Amino acid sequence: MKNEEGVVLVITLWVLAILSLLAISFAYQMRIGIRLAGYQVDSLRALYLAKAGVNYALCELKKDTNEYDSLNEAWNLRKRVEFGGGMFICQISDEEQRINLNYATRTILERLPGINEEIASCLLDWQDADSKEQIDGAEDDYYQGIGKSYYCKNAAFESIEELLLVKGINREIFDGISSLTTVYTAGVININTAPERVLMSLPGLNKELAQKIVYFRAGWDGKEGTEDDRIFTAPQKIKQVEGVGEGYQQFNQMVTTKSGNLRISSIGMINRVIKRITVVVENNTGRVKYWQEG
Repeated sequence: MKNEEGVVLVITLWVLAILSLLAISFAYQMRIGIRLAGYQVDSLRALYLAKAGVNYALCELKKDTNEYDSLNEAWNLRKRVEFGGGMFICQISDEEQRINLNYATRTILERLPGINEEIASCLLDWQDADSKEQIDGAEDDYYQGIGKSYYCKNAAFESIEELLLVKGINREIFDGISSLTTVYTAGVININTAPERVLMSLPGLNKELAQKIVYFRAGWDGKEGTEDDRIFTAPQKIKQVEGVGEGYQQFNQMVTTKSGNLRISSIGMINRVIKRITVVVENNTGRVKYWQEG
């Protein structure tokens, strides 16, 4: 009788142990589920905070009504706003301060960091309409010959990320030129906002002249984006800068002082969850040309 009672006790203890393990496992799974649900809620809230930042920036752009765009205007902002238990940080930059890959000549391409004659040929081959290979370029025979699952596009770039598909463009080169290039403009560059590296890519300009232009724009305090900035109200005004007038005819059709497109970068943050949105919009209409969430 005692042996039977002992067996029953052992079985009971085993059952209790198994039930305890099941309870612990269930509780752990519930805890994970609650955390995941919380993350999903915070992720959605962070996304909408980022969208709020985009809308805030769009409202600021409506205040821009003059005939030129420069770095000391209200639209050139970086704003942080606490809202809904989290915050958003939004920033607006000029898309016309970048070089449009679909309009860039060989001369301009070869002045970009990391781009040599061979890579420039490959870039031109990628976007031209024909299948005729330029000297040191690349068409279908190259991409298929190395086992790529795609052909040479022979059409305009639709995104900057396409660069990574082109022969010769590696991650290092891409990182060096992605912030200098675009595909969303009409191919003109705003001389009020373009950085030195973009200005020196234009025919008729060099590094020294590009530095002079940036220095001229900065005004007496030497800082761009401040009240004393010198603004080019028309493209020909750039000839005020010493030495620039001599080569002006080589690039006068490539520049502007009014930006047709602007880039909005917005970050939403809540409970350590971060969401980012990048948007390119038309300046006057607000029409979205590019929208990326991440």
